[in-house]
Amino acid sequence: MQTDLSLIKGWGRACASHETIPPPAGVIQDLSKPQPFLVQIYDVENSPVPQTSLRFSLTFFHRRSRTFFGRTFVFGSEKMAYFYSHIKEDEAYGIIEIIQVEMAGDVVKRKDLLGWSIFYCLQPKDNTKAQIYKGSPRVLSHIANPTIIPGIALTYSVRIFEELRNVFDLLPPNTICGPHEELPGIEGRFLPNTLTKPIRKVDTIPLYLQNFQIGPATELERKIIEFGQAWRLENFGAEDAARITVQERRLLIGVHNSWSFVGGSSHATAVLLRPNAEGNLFASGITNLGDAFRDEMCAIIFELEYSLDVPKRRGDGVEKLRVTVGWCPYICMREGDVNLPLITGPEILLEERCCGNLNYRPTCRYMWR
Repeated sequence: MQTDLSLIKGWGRACASHETIPPPAGVIQDLSKPQPFLVQIYDVENSPVPQTSLRFSLTFFHRRSRTFFGRTFVFGSEKMAYFYSHIKEDEAYGIIEIIQVEMAGDVVKRKDLLGWSIFYCLQPKDNTKAQIYKGSPRVLSHIANPTIIPGIALTYSVRIFEELRNVFDLLPPNTICGPHEELPGIEGRFLPNTLTKPIRKVDTIPLYLQNFQIGPATELERKIIEFGQAWRLENFGAEDAARITVQERRLLIGVHNSWSFVGGSSHATAVLLRPNAEGNLFASGITNLGDAFRDEMCAIIFELEYSLDVPKRRGDGVEKLRVTVGWCPYICMREGDVNLPLITGPEILLEERCCGNLNYRPTCRYMWR
């Protein structure tokens, strides 16, 4: 059974659009007390252009380090956004860009930046006004006092939204998501655009995987040893013929909903692989991946990882090197044998550079909750 390539490409595009930059080092956070927020933009007071022509985007900024982080989120027609955060300092806040859009039917004909605002969205605020500044917010990277546009203001509110706690495990922290964006793993796929609609997860299924095989592996292992030798030369300047040893071959398995891993992807759910006489890597046991969301955009992610012992210079001991060789996604969780191309590199990029094939048999035991 082959996975649907269009589903893989759709999942890959979603992953790219949801990519989030973590907060810079030094930001004060309380990891034990994340706060869920709902942001609502109302309008631009005394706007010089029609309100219907305005669009808004939101990202985060840390003033002390002069660093942007999070993702650049574009508001939909509801002008609502959800996120949660562990950040507990006033030096971190949101930046709103206000864009005037000229449309020709459904096509954007022209965009002009009207201005931007500092958006204090990490604490509750009701019907608040924010000053609007000229130019681009990128000036915050090197200018302390931007120029205010007099006479106009952005009106907005920020509230604690406890219902979002139900889906903390589906979103990374500081990742803004709107009701117009799909969030696989929740009922209806979308966060609500009203305050009265509950947020619930979809049903889950216990997921078991077995009979893994990766091949051909002989050429793959030769390249891995060559990589270890080149790494040894670059880092230790060692040119002798000391032997690099493969200590472990692991297949890390997790479930990813295009926003974050929602299960697995650690050494606790890894499968140890062994070479066989046919020149393949195999594991015959059954792996329990736990409860997986029954959603076609929740992909099973396989990552092939090698652990190498790399000798330093003679007499200096051994360096432990862990190398992620390749990965592949499987979108459709159905029972049966599966054959997937293993894509080179650790990144979630849909580049068809195949370094082998992964065969396995998934078993989904359906148990409605």
